[in-house]
Amino acid sequence: KQKEKIAKHTKQAHENSQVQAAAKLERMKIKLDLSNDQVVKIKSLQDKTREKIIALKNNETLASLEKREQVKQLIQAIKETVKSVLTEEQKTKLESLKTTKK
Repeated sequence: KQKEKIAKHTKQAHENSQVQAAAKLERMKIKLDLSNDQVVKIKSLQDKTREKIIALKNNETLASLEKREQVKQLIQAIKETVKSVLTEEQKTKLESLKTTKK
């Protein structure tokens, strides 16, 4: 019974993260005026990063602190990679959006 609950919760969390990623990408598309090619590249990056994070979380040989640190590194890496997909104008706009969000 408990294992079923955990599996259900894990599946729900995975689905939620996919929905959140799609919503974030849609907001970026609108606010930064992304091209379809840029959207495809960023979505691919999101998917690969999500798979790596799931694999990390399922890795029982790592301590939770190590997992957390590696997840932080993955997130930082995707942020930098996404920036490489953007034009200079889009990067500037992204930075201004971040500062107004704070």
